[in-house]
Amino acid sequence: MNNHKEHIGDDMLMLYLTGELSASESLFVETWIDENIENRKYFEDFEKTWKYTSLVYPKQKVDTDLAWSKLDSKIDEKNQSLSNNPHSKKPFSLYKVAAVLLIPIAIYSWFTLVNKSASPQVISALQEAKDHSLTDGSLVSLNAGSEISFSEDFNESNRTVSLQGEAFFDVKRDEKKPFVIEGSLGSIQVLGTSFNVEARVNEDMKVFVKSGLVKLFRLHNRDTVFTLLRAGEGGIIKQNSFEIVRLSEPEPDALFWLSKKLNFKATPLKQVFKTLTKHYNIDFVFDEDVVQNCKLTAEFENDQIETILDVISATFSFQMELDNPNQFRVLGKKMGCLDAEI
Repeated sequence: MNNHKEHIGDDMLMLYLTGELSASESLFVETWIDENIENRKYFEDFEKTWKYTSLVYPKQKVDTDLAWSKLDSKIDEKNQSLSNNPHSKKPFSLYKVAAVLLIPIAIYSWFTLVNKSASPQVISALQEAKDHSLTDGSLVSLNAGSEISFSEDFNESNRTVSLQGEAFFDVKRDEKKPFVIEGSLGSIQVLGTSFNVEARVNEDMKVFVKSGLVKLFRLHNRDTVFTLLRAGEGGIIKQNSFEIVRLSEPEPDALFWLSKKLNFKATPLKQVFKTLTKHYNIDFVFDEDVVQNCKLTAEFENDQIETILDVISATFSFQMELDNPNQFRVLGKKMGCLDAEI
């Protein structure tokens, strides 16, 4: 429990929770939280205690010192006038409580109205993939049927975009303004990195990190649940449970739509067939006993489906019979790959 004292003090945790740290400082805190169970437990207990004294969480940084200064002046004036009346009671504590309650609510309401009044900018990719350069220098590649939206003042006060569909982001680094992608089930925050996001309605939200560090997070009962993903790792927010799952091995087709690459590493053949069905509009009919324990290790790039099937057939001594233009029947030994090396 005392491990946090060696690295991060309570004052820094408080600044993190109030959003007063820089982007790089926030990532430092988040990395510390993610280091071990003890750190995360301490932070969660600290956050729960802090939230008992907080009602709202403004997204924008405001000049709270100036706000308190003006309010204190008015309180002093009111107290002075009341102090001249010997029958009056000192109301200072009441005013102070009212100030604590009303200032964040007023500030939050004002920023909400301002943000709602801004017209969003929308970039769509309809029938085919589309590349777009944002005003901060970041590059976005949209998969077909996807779109991003962002406010007119993007890159002025924030770098937040909303995604529907799938996109690859190559984000220009800016430690003062983190880049945030809001998806179907959660959000992603980065300083500068490259990664792929799938955020489709009624599906799991998926992230694959090509380079850098990514924070995948979501809100749960006013708490923020998150995990940090590094290059080569993936993350999923489950649609049904909202659980965040870290993947140390990326899916074989993580960037297929963009690079046309498939990278199978001891992948069960049933999963290989499922992946090929997804991208090549074909189906497979097979006996479970024929493909049991069969695992494929192979890499393909810009290959025709016929080439891929030839490799599978040669690797496992299968025959692929074409039942109809979009369906293959897999024939082989009933014992499958019981003796195959995995």
